[in-house]
Amino acid sequence: MWGATDTSPIDLGDDELQLRAQMIRAGVGLSLVLVALVALWCALTWDQPNRGLLLGLDGLALTATLVVAALPARRIVASRHREHFFLGWSLSLIVFIGAAAAADGGARSPSLLLLFLTMTFAALTYPRRTVVIVSAASAVTVVLVARLHAASPTADPGATYVVALTLTIAAVGLMCVWQARILQDQRRRLLLLTRQDPLTGCLNRRGFEVLLGEGLDRVRAGEDQLSVVVIDFDGFKKVNDTHGHAAGDELLRWAAHELRTTVRHDDVVARLGGDEFALLLPGLDADAATVVADRVSVALGPRIPISTGTATATPGSTADSFLLAADRVLYAAKGRADRVDRVSTETVLRPER
Repeated sequence: MWGATDTSPIDLGDDELQLRAQMIRAGVGLSLVLVALVALWCALTWDQPNRGLLLGLDGLALTATLVVAALPARRIVASRHREHFFLGWSLSLIVFIGAAAAADGGARSPSLLLLFLTMTFAALTYPRRTVVIVSAASAVTVVLVARLHAASPTADPGATYVVALTLTIAAVGLMCVWQARILQDQRRRLLLLTRQDPLTGCLNRRGFEVLLGEGLDRVRAGEDQLSVVVIDFDGFKKVNDTHGHAAGDELLRWAAHELRTTVRHDDVVARLGGDEFALLLPGLDADAATVVADRVSVALGPRIPISTGTATATPGSTADSFLLAADRVLYAAKGRADRVDRVSTETVLRPER
């Protein structure tokens, strides 16, 4: 999704991608621990029924874990289907735990206690919605395992035990959902701090580059068009020198506000540094980008003149070549006219609307 301060989990920066890739390795470690615990339980209770079946299930879980460990973690977390992968992985572990408990005698099997590990891992790693599904699946698993052995007088632990265990799983699940919400909010705030310009509230250069890279990927895949408008104030140094940096900061905030109200909701407004702004315009060709540049000039012109440069991406565009093309147009525009003298005390010091 495009937006001036888009910080959804879908748009992951390099730090977040690295964290999620590390969590795959942590998940593999957790899965191996589960497999080892089940194997240990089999060894300690070898005289009990279905030990061979239980070991067979354990071997399948081990094989699946090794397959996941061999997958390219970075490619998985960069995919738009990563949350489906994580959810499927956790659900497969829950199925394994439920099957192990069923083979081990039902709801009284210690195997069901492993559900607490899967929910805890989900709370520390997954978005809240996924944690809700994992927690609900864990509670349902307890009920299904109990019902499977309800007809057996030796395996049926009684309704009171099943209700207590199910309610405990549900309570822990609610705590995990709450924790996942807290962590998700914290990640969003941290992501916002790393991508947002504190003065204007626009994206900063880092945030702009993340969305630029995603936009160019869509262009290469033939899914979208992408244009950019780079903006530079003419005479901004004179504003700071004459009226002070406080006046310059107020002018930048006003300009950012005008830019956000001038472009579409899905367009990206970024402050790249100093008095340099950029607009990322998905779905617009060169002619439409020129119209946007003209509209921006009209919006900002009453307070400060600007120079603009536009460029439209091609399948072969890189981020550097794309922005360089727009910069060349901007510098050519600056060379055609000297607008510094148009900056007046009256317009610069006008209160922000």
